[in-house]
Formats: sequence, structure tokens, C-alpha cells
Amino acid sequence: MSAVTQEPDRLGRENEALRLRVAALEAESERFRTTLQSIGDAVISVDTDGRVLQMNPVAEALTGWAETEALGQPLARVFRIVNQATRAEVESPVERVLRDGALVGLANHALLIAKDGGERPIADSGAPIRNEKGETTGVVLVFRDQTEERRAERQVREAEERFRTFFDSAPIGKSIAAPDGRLLRVNPALMAMLGYSVGEMQALTSVAITHPDDLPETREGLRSLLAGEREIWSTDKRYIAKDGHVVWAHVVARLQRDPEGNPLYLLTHAQDITERKRAQQEIESLAKFPEENPNPTLRMRRDGIIIYANPSSKYLLAAWSCSVGDLIPVHLRDRLAKSVAEQESATVEETYNSRVYSLSLAPVPGTDYVNLYGRDVTERVRAQEEVRTLNAELEQRVAERTKQLAESNAELEAFSYSVSHDLRSPLRAIDGFTRILEEDYAPHLDTEGRRICSVIHDSAGKMGQLIDDLLAFSRLGRVEMNLSRVDMGAMANAIFHELTAPEDRTRIDFQVDVLPPTVADPTLMRQVWMNLLSNAVKFSSKRERAVIRVSGQQDQGESVYSVQDNGAGFDMKYVGKLFGVFQRLHSGKEFEGTGVGLALVQRVIRRHSGRVWAEGKPDQGATFCFSLQQSGV
Repeated sequence: MSAVTQEPDRLGRENEALRLRVAALEAESERFRTTLQSIGDAVISVDTDGRVLQMNPVAEALTGWAETEALGQPLARVFRIVNQATRAEVESPVERVLRDGALVGLANHALLIAKDGGERPIADSGAPIRNEKGETTGVVLVFRDQTEERRAERQVREAEERFRTFFDSAPIGKSIAAPDGRLLRVNPALMAMLGYSVGEMQALTSVAITHPDDLPETREGLRSLLAGEREIWSTDKRYIAKDGHVVWAHVVARLQRDPEGNPLYLLTHAQDITERKRAQQEIESLAKFPEENPNPTLRMRRDGIIIYANPSSKYLLAAWSCSVGDLIPVHLRDRLAKSVAEQESATVEETYNSRVYSLSLAPVPGTDYVNLYGRDVTERVRAQEEVRTLNAELEQRVAERTKQLAESNAELEAFSYSVSHDLRSPLRAIDGFTRILEEDYAPHLDTEGRRICSVIHDSAGKMGQLIDDLLAFSRLGRVEMNLSRVDMGAMANAIFHELTAPEDRTRIDFQVDVLPPTVADPTLMRQVWMNLLSNAVKFSSKRERAVIRVSGQQDQGESVYSVQDNGAGFDMKYVGKLFGVFQRLHSGKEFEGTGVGLALVQRVIRRHSGRVWAEGKPDQGATFCFSLQQSGV
């Protein structure tokens, strides 16, 4: 075959092959277009210049551009997007694919601005179109309308916010726990009820805070929920609060499951019923009270028929020889009728078989019933009788002892008076003969003789003073007191000036504060001030500068007076001897005295129903105090 003949055959074959290829491309293009038209997402294809080649009906609906209008248009005109938050225009996936040559995944950041200005939230992505050589010849843009998804998300967020607000602001305790009991979330009411913080409760389980006695029931309730035997479990149970006290709560628990029926979480409501439970327990206790009361308790009608008697009433019923349904004894019916008529309680004491009962009849207002409350008072009555007997015996003993004491005091006073007077005669004789020796026989006496006569004379004088003090002390018990208002400050000042000479007062710093007045016997009170002030002057006499202060104050119904000096003082371990007769803490060589003055002070103050005491330190002075009642001032 010639070359001329072969050429037409080759061209024919090539044309046929080209025709078949075109037909295949057209068929593939038709299939692509059919697929493009049926895709649920919006699709736009562009060339490498970013101009629209194709778009499916979904893209037409979302952009507002018909395909015929969009063909050849720049993509940025047809597919205009802005940032959802800032409203600034953003780069499309096509631009990024053309720049980077790589697939761009779905992004949820943009709003699509349609041709008519409408806005739709979208998620978009892009992918390169490559030829057989791997060269990018265009880009496919895929985007999806997320309006409904965003609405659903917003509704979910709003629902979650409503649930959170309801959960956190609920006045009763609420918790969300995992199926294994771990607490995932608790509201403020539950934390306040149990005293835990959020972190502390989330580290616990619902079982861990349950009272041990309620654990079996709690575990069984949770098991029944997990096993699907019930949808809701409710009960009254006890929790242990953080500080250890018990909290009663009415608990309602519901187990939430996923669509496949698997447990998700346990929602629990716990209402604090501690006060209600406590009140209920008190009511139950009160309801049991008559039965448990160890004392007789009965209820009867107004006519005296017994309609109830607790177990402790059996002794009374046996003594009355009656039982429930019978009438009470006649003498009690009379008291019952009077109590009902006056609508007042009445109490009587009855003795049965050597036991004494106090029986109280109490009409119940607004009813036809009367309650009888009995109490065994045998021991009280016996104790009262013993007290009365003891009081009678004590009164008799007191009377006898008072008589004996009066006789003893009379004998003692007679003895003191007799001795004092009997001692004066020989004492006067001794003192008189000593003076005769000194006056008539002085020339015959040497120095030692004259000294001995002087000692005898001084001793007789001291003995005479001692007898005078003893007589004054004994007379205090017989002197009748004449009470009147006494200006204690004026009296203290006057006595100090009586006791001291002008030259002594220049050495003594004497201070008298404002003293509260009192009601007392002025004569006896002078003896008190005379003894206390003379002691202060005497025991501070060896100080270069003596300080004596008289003060007073009112304290809890008493007037308290004190005399303080900076003199010789005393050791407090001997304070008990100060107010005894003839008790002295200093020798006669140091300070003169008979040891009767403070005993006299104590006796006078006690006759005025007061108290006397002293404080001191050796060589640091002393303070003597006495108190008198303020009544009648």
C-alpha cells in the first residue's frame, strides 16, 4: 500500500480515537455534573485565576448567584466571607489552596454575605484540582450552611446555662455523681448543708458521707437504679457533715442513661429535714411518754371513770382495788368534781401501804377529760419529817447551849469583875509601900535599891492599866448599844489630835480621805478609832517621817474603813494572833502595850455585825481594816 493510501487510514484512526476520548470526557463531565448537582453541600470550582467555573444548586441558593451569572466572575465577588467576630474580610480556602497548594479543612469562623446582603454562618474547605501531570489546574470550594447547627448549639448552651442557674440556685441540695458514686458536681445548698467546699466534696463519694447505719439501704437503692429495676429511688437518710454532726435529708435519686441504655450519671436531690426529724422524734417520744413514765399517769372522764392508765399506775389501781373502766375512790371523786367545777388543778397526798403519793388532778381544757399525775414522794416526806425532827432537836440543843453560854458568860464576867477589883487592893498596897520607901527611906537606899523601887512602881502601873483594859473588855459584852449616825471622818480626825501633841504632829504625815458615814454606837466606835490610830502612831514612832492614812469606800452593801501606816509592820504568818487577848507580836521593850486593844476592836466590830482584818510586812508597815453594814445610813 502506497504512502498516499496509508495516510488517510492513520488520520481516520486518530479521529476515531479522539472522538472516543471526547465522548468519554463528555460522559465523565456529565457524571461529575450530575454528582455536583446532587451533593448536599455547596460546591464551587474555580480556575487558577480564581474565576468561577462551576457551582451547584446548593451554592446558588446560599450565595444568591445563579451559575450562569457567576461563570467567569472572581470568586471573591460570588463567595464573600467575613470573620464572624470582627466582621473583617478573611482569606477564602481557595486563596490558601492556590497559595500553598494543599488541602484546607473545614473551618467554622466565617459568615457568608449573600448577593442580597443576607448572612449565613458557614464551615468551608478547599481542595486542589490536578491534571495527569500533577499540576494544579483549579480549586474545588466546599462550604456548608451552619445556621441550624449554630441555633442548636445556642439552644444547648442556653439549656446548659438554665440548668446551671437552676442547679446552683436551688434551695435544696443537688449533686451529680458518676455511676460509681464519685461526686462530679454539687450545688452551694448541699455544700452549706454538709459544711464541705467544692474541692472537698468532689474528692468524696456519695457513700462516704452517708451515715453508717444507712449504708445498706443506700447501696441497695443505687443497685436497683443501676440494674434498671426502678427509675427513681427516694428515701429519708442521714449524712455525716464535715464537723461530724448528723444531717437528715429526704433524698430523691434518678439515673440518666444514654440512648443505648448505658448509665451516664446519677442526679440526686437532698432536702434538709433535720428539724422535721427532730420534731418527729420529740413527738414520738412524747407519745411514748405516758407508757415510759415511771410515775403513775391516768386519764378519766369527769364522772371519775378511768379510761387509761399507764403501766406505772398498777400500784395505785391495786391500792384502789379497781382497774380501767372502774370509778376512782369516792373521796377522790369529790376532789375531782371540785377541780372540774373550778377548772383548776388540785393536788392531794395519799398514803398506800406505807408509800406516800402526790396526786395532781388536771382538767384538760376544751374536753371532758381529767388527767391524774401521780408521784411517789415517800422519800421526800420521810426526809421532811427527819428535817423537822432534827430542827426540833437542834432548837432544843441551841436553847440549852445558849443558856449554858449565858451562865458561863455571867460567871466569867463576875469572875473578871471580882478578880479585877480584888487585884486592885494588893496592887495599891504594893504601889503605896514602894512610894513610902522612895520618899521616907531614900537616904538609906543605894542606887540599886532606888532602881528596884522604880521597877516595882512602873510594874504596878502597868498592872493597873492591864486590869483597866481587862475590865473594859469584859464590859463590852454587857454595854447596850445606842445606834446613831456617825461622821467617821470627823471622829478619826478628832481622835488623832487627842492622841498626839503638836510637836508629834510635825513629824507625822496624817491623811484622812472622805469616809462614808455609818450607823453605829458612837462610844464604841470611838474605842475602835482610838485603838487603831494609837497603834498606828505607836508603831510608826521610830520612823523619821511617819505616814498614817485613813481611807474608806462603799463595796457591795458594806462600808469599809482602813488605817495604814509605814511603821514596824508584822509577819503575815502570825496574823491569826493579832486579835487575841494579850497577844503581842513585839516585845514591851520595843513598843509599850497590854495586847488587849485589837481584841477590843474586834469585839466592837463583831457587835456591829462587821468584819475586821489586817495586812502587813515586817518593817514595811501595816493596814488594819474593818467593815460595817450600810443599812440605815
